[in-house]
Amino acid sequence: MIQFDVWTSEGNTPFQEDVIVVREARRFAVLGDGFGGHPGVFASTLACESLADFLELEAGDLDATLPFEIRRYLTLMGNVLFNAVSHANRSVMESFAETPISKRGGASLIAAVMDGPNLSIANIGACRAYHERQKCLAPIVQPRSLAQALDPSGALIGSAYEIPLVSIGTHNTLEPELVELKLIAGDAVYLCSSGVSSEQFEAVRQGGNPKGGDRNATVVRILAV
Repeated sequence: MIQFDVWTSEGNTPFQEDVIVVREARRFAVLGDGFGGHPGVFASTLACESLADFLELEAGDLDATLPFEIRRYLTLMGNVLFNAVSHANRSVMESFAETPISKRGGASLIAAVMDGPNLSIANIGACRAYHERQKCLAPIVQPRSLAQALDPSGALIGSAYEIPLVSIGTHNTLEPELVELKLIAGDAVYLCSSGVSSEQFEAVRQGGNPKGGDRNATVVRILAV
């Protein structure tokens, strides 16, 4: 059994660019981290909804005929998720086709889907993910952000340097980072938007509800129970 929990805050910003889609019946969660103001909200929303719709159709219908590429090193669900990210990116790129580059937005995106005991995670941009087992915490994706490039130790986590170096809606083709792992009862996986500070993350991990910081911040916890 899988339980999804969400904590989110606008921080000291005029609006929320983080978008969350959780479909418990289908056992997946999608977190979009938009940038660029209102166009970023649009990009993040469209990306999350397009990815979720792809998962609903492709994972629920083996005869579905959506565009599909195969990576032999991935499981079937890993391949479904990989293609769902590509579909989401195409949807956003097509929506901005007539929009000048200076007026477009984009989004980092991280998505996780369960298939039996196996969890597949796809990541694009500056989002982060952690796996916790028996109180031992480990990162499970590599954010592609300016902050990570400047200081791989993580000292700039949640800072204004959390600028994605690759993102949904800005590149015609994307190769998402994809990680697969097997969960056991008691495991927790945390999906984090780029604005989550170390202090906020630790508070969420300990079961608290921290005050918002300066930036949009969202954590999705996936708990195996």
